[in-house]
Amino acid sequence: MKRLFIAIAAITVLFSACDNGPKYKVTGKINGLTNEKVYLSKIEDNNFVKLDSTNSKEGQFTFEGKVESPEMYYIQIDGKRGGIPFFVENAPINITAEVMKMREAKITGSKNQDVMNAYKENMKPFTEKGKELTKSYMAAKTAMDKAKESLKKAKYRKTKTKLKKEIKECEAKMEAIKKEYFSMGDKQEAATKDFIKKNNSTIAAAALADRMSRGMELKGLEEMLNLLTGEAKTSKYAKEISKRIATLKSITPGNPSPTFNYDNFKGGKTSLESLKGKVVYIDVWATWCGPCRGELPHLQKVEKAYHGKNIAFVSISVDEKIDAWKKMVEKQKLGGIQLHADKAFKSDFVKAYGINGIPRFILLDKEGKIVKADAPRPSNPELKKLLDETLAK
Repeated sequence: MKRLFIAIAAITVLFSACDNGPKYKVTGKINGLTNEKVYLSKIEDNNFVKLDSTNSKEGQFTFEGKVESPEMYYIQIDGKRGGIPFFVENAPINITAEVMKMREAKITGSKNQDVMNAYKENMKPFTEKGKELTKSYMAAKTAMDKAKESLKKAKYRKTKTKLKKEIKECEAKMEAIKKEYFSMGDKQEAATKDFIKKNNSTIAAAALADRMSRGMELKGLEEMLNLLTGEAKTSKYAKEISKRIATLKSITPGNPSPTFNYDNFKGGKTSLESLKGKVVYIDVWATWCGPCRGELPHLQKVEKAYHGKNIAFVSISVDEKIDAWKKMVEKQKLGGIQLHADKAFKSDFVKAYGINGIPRFILLDKEGKIVKADAPRPSNPELKKLLDETLAK
């Protein structure tokens, strides 16, 4: 009995010792808050997941806990969108911010956050230049729109000639700004890669690599993963990159496409198997997605151009609200095969293609094999050539 007691006591001490290991303590002060509820959150599957909550007292709050490794968390305020991103690790962390400028929060105490702060500092010239270019672009667009409106009302040839010249000058200026913006984007990408190389053993660098690699092709993803070393290489962020590599390898051209069997707007279900023998052009979209809606008129034109040919146009909605999808299909009189994914972005087909952003277009051949996992959009002239080549095989 005595031995049993000693053993239990030893186990209790052991677990107490484990429990008393390093922890994080996040202390915050957000000026402009009163007694609102504050959440500690992180992102999983593109959604905020609340981990803890507390009521602020005159904008002050505290969270305590333990993490296995440094990770990106967020401070969120009840009723407000977005939040303050920061790296949490087992150390005292302090956050100060203004409620109207939470993205400009000052964060100290986290080594990985220090790395992220240094990155933000490095990116400042690009951020400022981006703001400047956006302002110039919008000014040129406003001037162009104004000139177009004036042209509609103009009566004299001289006035019309002058306005047409102004419109052309504005269009040229906008095009030049776009080129400069894309050029700046390339330079920013190069600067980010260089920063990751210099800090490649930190988990913050792994998080940057994960963020930067979204949307990359296989080669780019592999290069990004190979930049990382040490604990960065084994972090959750490196694992996410590895997952995307595995996904892209599974959806290379010539491989059988992942399948689906989803609810059809017209009733019943439609499977990919049922479309075998046809070329299949798939649009993954949602009613709330502006760029998706922008492609709809172009998609309708493509559908009309290929009417009667051996091709099926399939639109898969990832809307969580099925009623919103049904209303838009009906209101816009959308053609093709209109389907609704059962679990939105968590649907098997969507996950199998590694889709994190929409719209996404996919082209399959008559055997259900992948022609292009990220096919041209309907608004892209390259689509016609690709469809014609696939239909001819």
